[in-house]
Amino acid sequence: MSLPTSVAATPAAESAALAAARRVVPPEEPSATLRSELAVEEGSASATGKRRQRRGKRGAEASARARRWQPQQGEGAPEDLEEEEEKPQVVVRAKLETAEVGREGGAEEKETITQAADRVRSALGRDAYVVCVLGGTDFRNASSKVLVEAIAAKLCAVVDSKAKFVTGGMPGVQEAFAKQCGDGSRVWNLLPTGQRSSFGRGTDINAGTNLEERKAIFGLIGDFYITVEGG
Repeated sequence: MSLPTSVAATPAAESAALAAARRVVPPEEPSATLRSELAVEEGSASATGKRRQRRGKRGAEASARARRWQPQQGEGAPEDLEEEEEKPQVVVRAKLETAEVGREGGAEEKETITQAADRVRSALGRDAYVVCVLGGTDFRNASSKVLVEAIAAKLCAVVDSKAKFVTGGMPGVQEAFAKQCGDGSRVWNLLPTGQRSSFGRGTDINAGTNLEERKAIFGLIGDFYITVEGG
């Protein structure tokens, strides 16, 4: 019987084998598609982490509110503490809707000249005879003042109680008339909103936001007009 013959490796063969074993094959460079997929996965992981951080923060805030909340007698716990963040938006929207309804309903509409004149006439009395007095704020002639005072005294003495005398609350002709018209109970002074007469006679009534509007209203309320030295 023949026995297997062992072959001894030569030194050269051993060196070649060791060198082959030591060689490292460099890794292949990832393709463009693979790099894109890896970038998407990294971005998704980052977004997921941020969402988890926000949920964790909201949960911590809700837990803190729950710890601070102390139930009162007959009061139940809030249905969902995490929904509190949405409530301010609902409140703001409700306020906006209320404002819109107010504008649509005319709650903020400015009083017109005609409406203001009608209001003043109503205050004076629907059956009143309204005598409006106007003129210069300074007398250019001394005799003009004497004339105004005489007219005021005579009219207030002879006309009945339905007559109402209206001035614009101005110095000069209007002030002189008001001070000579009896006890001043039938004198009314029409002035813009927020203003008052300075001569201490009659009842002040406001209409119009400025002097021009007040003048327009003044021109609508009278049945008779007395003017001295302009007006």
